[in-house]
Amino acid sequence: DIDEINEGEDRTAEALTGGPYSGWREDYSAWSGPMGALGNVIREGSFRYAFTGDEAAGEKAKEALLKLCSFDKWNAAYMLENKFWTYYPVGYTLKPVAYGYDMLHDLLSEEEKQLIRDAIMEKGLKLFHRDMVEMNRFPSNNTNHQSVLASGHGLAATAIYGDDPDNPHLEPYLSGIMAKAKTFIDRTYYEDGSYGEPYSYQAMATRSMVEILAAFERNFGVDWSTTTDVQHFYKYPLQVTHSDGTGHRGFGDGTTSNTLAQVHGQWFVHRTQNPFIYNYVKPYWEEGNGGYMGYLWFRDDITPQSRETLPASKVFDDAHGMVMRSGWEDESTIITTRIGPHSNHFHFNQGSFLIMKNGEDLLYDAAHGGAYYENLEFPVYNIQAISKNVMLIDHDPESQTPAHYDIGIAALRDWPRMTHAFAGEIADAVEGDLATVYKDKLESYTRTLLYTKSGPLFLFDRVKSVSP
Repeated sequence: DIDEINEGEDRTAEALTGGPYSGWREDYSAWSGPMGALGNVIREGSFRYAFTGDEAAGEKAKEALLKLCSFDKWNAAYMLENKFWTYYPVGYTLKPVAYGYDMLHDLLSEEEKQLIRDAIMEKGLKLFHRDMVEMNRFPSNNTNHQSVLASGHGLAATAIYGDDPDNPHLEPYLSGIMAKAKTFIDRTYYEDGSYGEPYSYQAMATRSMVEILAAFERNFGVDWSTTTDVQHFYKYPLQVTHSDGTGHRGFGDGTTSNTLAQVHGQWFVHRTQNPFIYNYVKPYWEEGNGGYMGYLWFRDDITPQSRETLPASKVFDDAHGMVMRSGWEDESTIITTRIGPHSNHFHFNQGSFLIMKNGEDLLYDAAHGGAYYENLEFPVYNIQAISKNVMLIDHDPESQTPAHYDIGIAALRDWPRMTHAFAGEIADAVEGDLATVYKDKLESYTRTLLYTKSGPLFLFDRVKSVSP
């Protein structure tokens, strides 16, 4: 009942940043819930109409689309009061608006199309341009929020492209979206398959990114699927997970799931015929999963290739880390370590390492399960060095400071680095220089992990203090 879904009371101006007494979850839901509900109706109805010609579904989606576009605003009051003109949930709101405008086009009158275009421009594209292009929010260009925003706004711009007689080419808005999306790809995805944020945020970002990869290539001939490093996203999760794609918790915030069968895996199976990803996507599709995109991108002319044809251990030079495995079986030992630039959603964990054995966490990160958004102060226990498998100095729980981001500026490249690493058949090793994040208290500090695949893992810390 579309009449029952109305613009929610936005109390986020008082509480969007957390704290045990803020009630921010309820306030967030009151603001975003109605938009999400209408978006679901638009998405389901517009795809159903486009795929099957179900006009009743199309009319219901149209009703929801017009109502959503009549809302006073799509951004949160908290963000607007703090002069952040856009916010990542707006990207998610714009996706179904784009679907609806595109697939319900022949059900819409010219006046209704104008209403939707005005909403996209005034509540979406202009605010994105002001925030992300003119003011260069996210100057590191290294956050999953950037991908979600660029994707939603990019899909909406593509949907209405050519329809506005006053600005048919949507400039400078479309160029700004493309520039921000491309810079995100270049700053966050690496050729060796590593990624600038923790593992689960790679999945969140890439799920959104592939929709504009498909839309921009189909409509504008812009191919980022085969010309950028986003195509290599699968290499790290392929190496670090169990056979079903789960298991690895990663470093920093985040959780674990089988990301390789999700929509971004499906796109690259379709677009590049990737046989390693197809090994995960094929059974997913055969079970009847994949949704609308899986239907559009389905193919069965690829021979799947198992990761067991690859070496079990791998050095990830670009992100300065390593995965050491005793084998490909789920009972194998899996050791991961992190050494390198800081980044969005990472914690103060340089030199930390995790161990899985027999499908269980043997040595884990105490931050997992921490109430990340419930803390009144930041940074707190669950992201500090004391909760990691790292060395502390003088009992200081905040022994590490964040390293620089890798943002392409030569003067800002001070971060821990791998000095030696090798992946072998009977042993693996990685050594990192970690002194730079220890607040100028150390003259030198190298940590070496030597894993003999017959069993033991050796840890060597060589430390020299600045003070006597």
